[in-house]
Amino acid sequence: LWMGDIEPWMSEKYISSLYKNIANVVNVKLMKKPGMSIGYCFVEFENADIANYVLEKYNGKMAGDRVLKLSRASYSG
Repeated sequence: LWMGDIEPWMSEKYISSLYKNIANVVNVKLMKKPGMSIGYCFVEFENADIANYVLEKYNGKMAGDRVLKLSRASYSG
């Protein structure tokens, strides 16, 4: 899933922790330019069904101290 509104101080570990009570995160790829976040990341779950569940149930909801801003990620390469 694509996740937006990432603050510059947020790490991959912090982002994974937002989902600790929701689903198992396989990987977080924080998008950066040299030295800082550019405001979004990709969160990978164990499978597409889990990712769809998280998107449908938690987009716009609180997780920890953050409102989750999520959408489906697409590959354009």
